[in-house]
Amino acid sequence: MKKLIKSIICIMLTLSLMFGVTFNVSANGMNQPMNDKNTTEELDGYEKICVFSKEGVEQVTSTYMQERESSGDNVEQAIQGVLDLELGSMGYQYIEDACLAELETMSSDMGIVLEEYNVLLPKNRASAPTYYGTYKSRDYYSEITSTSYVRRTVEWDGKFAKGDVIRQWIQNAISLTFCFIDGSPYTIPYTLLTSQFPTGYTVHDESWMDCYCNVDSKNRAVYAKEGNNYILVVNREYGYARPYAVYHFNSTATPTATVEIQFPNYFYADTVVESSKGNVLKMASAIYESGAVAVSYKLYKMVAIRFLN
Repeated sequence: MKKLIKSIICIMLTLSLMFGVTFNVSANGMNQPMNDKNTTEELDGYEKICVFSKEGVEQVTSTYMQERESSGDNVEQAIQGVLDLELGSMGYQYIEDACLAELETMSSDMGIVLEEYNVLLPKNRASAPTYYGTYKSRDYYSEITSTSYVRRTVEWDGKFAKGDVIRQWIQNAISLTFCFIDGSPYTIPYTLLTSQFPTGYTVHDESWMDCYCNVDSKNRAVYAKEGNNYILVVNREYGYARPYAVYHFNSTATPTATVEIQFPNYFYADTVVESSKGNVLKMASAIYESGAVAVSYKLYKMVAIRFLN
């Protein structure tokens, strides 16, 4: 049965490349409607093959910690979906290597839920990635290999956002900030929260706020060339971080009421421009020369939401 499923997937993939037909392939080989969260012209040159999609996800609440225990199953299904494509037999071993390394990194991360994973294949049937740059006389190549949609909890640096902290935020005694770990912080206005309060509402000591972030990303893989082979060195994600919070009123009048607060979206840039390639090439060279396994830099790990004095 499994061989039959693999054969069906390979036939679908061949049709996709020949005629531009887009399929959504789950790990069990069934077709489902595709929910495209990465609609940009940048992906026009690729066929998108969805190997995992979690449909009907309920909104995150305080039960998130229970739900996250099943996230590993989602990643395992995505891994199996990639393997079922048998990309190596089609000349896309370099894409399979990047996808599997990315998903293996994800499988060991707690506090995330994988909702969707798509493999990207060049429409021009390129059997090799594109030249990226040269460092220390060695050529490096790159390719956009996948898109994913992940949500995660955001650590609070040991400070849980209960009533007293929230009041300090509203009183401008502290600031709530969003940042990528290698960038400058952005201040999140408290009015995004207070505008959701009922008239005359006061924050209670027992109230609290959970914080989450949806990450809508693409992966750029960087390879070192050895003869005719392309050795994966670095996976680096870029795309949108979409943070939000769930405020729990937890008062006598409304003991279970919650409200969702949408924060601004933030974009983490790609590294195709010359000004940003240097650092990536230097990093790729260091990893390659050391003989270490490929490193996957996940965008959801780059996200930080903190209270600052």
